[in-house]
Amino acid sequence: MHMQKAYRFRLYPTDGEMQQMIRIIGCCRFTYNRLLEYCSKSYKRRGESHTSFDLNNFICHTLKKAYPWLSDAPAQTLQCVSADLSAAFKAFFRKDASYPKYKSRRRSKKSFRIPQRGKVDTEGNRIYVQGVGWVNAVIHRTPIGKPKNITVTVNPSGTAYASCLFDDATDAPVPSVPDNPKVVGVDLNLDRLAVCSDGSDYENPRTLKQYEKKLKHLQRMLSKKKKGSDNWMKLKREVSSLYEKIADIRNDAIHKMTKRIVCDSQADAIVAEGLNVSGMMRNDKLSKHIQDASFHEIRRQIEYKCLWYGKALVIADRFYASSRICSACGWHNDGLTLRDREWECPVCHTKHDRDRNAALNLGSFGLKALARDAGEVKPPEKPSVDESRVCTCIRSMVSVNEEKEPGCTRGSP
Repeated sequence: MHMQKAYRFRLYPTDGEMQQMIRIIGCCRFTYNRLLEYCSKSYKRRGESHTSFDLNNFICHTLKKAYPWLSDAPAQTLQCVSADLSAAFKAFFRKDASYPKYKSRRRSKKSFRIPQRGKVDTEGNRIYVQGVGWVNAVIHRTPIGKPKNITVTVNPSGTAYASCLFDDATDAPVPSVPDNPKVVGVDLNLDRLAVCSDGSDYENPRTLKQYEKKLKHLQRMLSKKKKGSDNWMKLKREVSSLYEKIADIRNDAIHKMTKRIVCDSQADAIVAEGLNVSGMMRNDKLSKHIQDASFHEIRRQIEYKCLWYGKALVIADRFYASSRICSACGWHNDGLTLRDREWECPVCHTKHDRDRNAALNLGSFGLKALARDAGEVKPPEKPSVDESRVCTCIRSMVSVNEEKEPGCTRGSP
């Protein structure tokens, strides 16, 4: 399977080009809602289900005749809408998602996809968007490979971006480790966003906390404006711009951190925690900080970057109490609470930093989990460790939801 990489570029369309983009987005939203209505009624009345091919025929022979203005959107873009709806129904029948919902004009994401005829002009700093034409852009890096599709997104603040997917025609490297591999354990927390077993730390930018006061002020001013007025719209865009700035700063910090962990550390394998983020979010005192830290996004980036650079990835089971085990002698601290950031082992008298000790345990966990077969690494779903440690960890397991203590800065045992 060839590797595919997406490049996100900022677009600077003119007023006419922006209006055409919004017009195409409206056509896609209208088509999606009509197709969803058609599928729902067909199933309720006659028990029929439709494929994406049937939906394409419905668009061509029914919708476009009844609504000629749908021709403003490229035909292939509308076909992507039917494919997305078919995928949504398949996910529903697999019980992986809820029943598809109608798209709102204000709340739904404003985007459309172009499967073919997309072009990126790196020398002229422009991107060809089918149905719109050449649009000025900032090409900050040169894409490698053959373009597959382009997704245009218009944010609530009025900014536009193009996510260009390229196929570089190369296979993903097979992860392999030497006889004495270098394994890096990564412990995620809130004080320091990530603590690694090789001694490196990455500070938590706490982006939301930096701009929380300004955001609260703007939202308070917005609540006093008449909804729908020009001042309300202007202030609404300002609030959206601030939200995008917070997200951009957070994503930039996470991208730099994961790149250093996976690539710059020169590790052969990465060991990460299998955190129950949805359970941690139920903690009323920490949910906002956990959401700002974006633990799920960190793990997602580590996963695909390990695939890019041919690194082995081991996910430690969430029941593995990495913070409670002494990394020097293996003694298990049953009395460790979330308040305790430092503790001393009564057996070997080693003083531990909670997060550093967890990272060291994850590193040793990964060494014992790696299975070797002719040089190929096969990360198991549930890596094995010493039997004595496994039994101790299971007996002392305390769920995240039960360890809700004030003043704690970590959401996992």
